[in-house]
Amino acid sequence: MSCPAVHNLLGSMRLTSTWSPFIFTLQHTTFYQPLWDDVASYLLRSDTGVKILLTERLALSVDYQLTRDARPPQGVEPNDRLFKTGLIIAF
Repeated sequence: MSCPAVHNLLGSMRLTSTWSPFIFTLQHTTFYQPLWDDVASYLLRSDTGVKILLTERLALSVDYQLTRDARPPQGVEPNDRLFKTGLIIAF
């Protein structure tokens, strides 16, 4: 008899990098979460963003996020995408 909890153990790996010259910052994070006993079944999230200084106190922010479920529930798309833009005001 096997323990059902063992078949649902998740591993996780996260990689983050940031590059920031004077007027902009580029950041990327990838998060990978496979099932231990079935690495073909995983969740993946990738976030990429850039912040560009427009003035000393104002910046433009642009972000893209991709989330993938390798084995989603029936009727659910495996990929979810989100694109965001915004203004950042420093006080």
